[in-house]
Amino acid sequence: MTLSVCVFDEVTKEAGVGLVSCVGGFDLRKTCFVVPGIGAGAVQASALLDLRLFDQAQKMMGELLTPATMIEVLRTVNYQRFLSITKGHEVCQFGFVKRMRSGEVLKKTFTGSRCFGEKNDLSGVDGNVHYAMQGNLLRPAVFEAARAIFLSTSDFPFPERILTFLGVGLEAGGDKRSVQTEGALSGIIQVARPNDPVGKPYVDIVDVDSQETLKNLTWRFIRQKVRQERRVNGGRVTDSLRQQLEHFRYLEDHPGYRGYASRVA
Repeated sequence: MTLSVCVFDEVTKEAGVGLVSCVGGFDLRKTCFVVPGIGAGAVQASALLDLRLFDQAQKMMGELLTPATMIEVLRTVNYQRFLSITKGHEVCQFGFVKRMRSGEVLKKTFTGSRCFGEKNDLSGVDGNVHYAMQGNLLRPAVFEAARAIFLSTSDFPFPERILTFLGVGLEAGGDKRSVQTEGALSGIIQVARPNDPVGKPYVDIVDVDSQETLKNLTWRFIRQKVRQERRVNGGRVTDSLRQQLEHFRYLEDHPGYRGYASRVA
């Protein structure tokens, strides 16, 4: 099971990506990326098949190629063997959202014909936000639930919006499709502002080889945000953050959450 979303705001130039997977033990920073002021991409299965997929995709994001052309190039990569997987790009999913030098924002998704299980991909625009979503080993209803919550949270900042998208996808049954675990084993969220240094997005949270991936990602992000807000607000926490703690109810059985929430309140 893999579920991902790439997003780009054409007004603020903020870019973000989030991905959760039932596969553990791999560097998820080699499956997706953000390029400040330009866009985001997900190259699902690159960590399994051939890291040249990721390297080539990230390189092309800085060139004049459109997302559609980027995908055509990736479909020509001569893959290395990994276990019994020898079907090349037909077992992959790609998604890219990219601001071209003209200022136009383009997006494109691709799902190979032999991608595992039930699979979905979708790209579109919601106000100023352009998005590309990909999922495999996911029932259509699960993918649609994640898409619907994404469209209903347009007032959320990117990190919270991505977390909610991934969370609803897993809560709707996405994580039950994996035979390895009852939950996603790994996850990543990256969000970059246009002036962030390349390779150093202001949100960069990874969880590897955990059966509580979504909770760990959210927990780490909330702790980071609380620290930031307290520094800015003289030790105080805003009502907005308290509401976020209420919103992420799936954290309730995470170790320490209840005590932490009560301290913030």
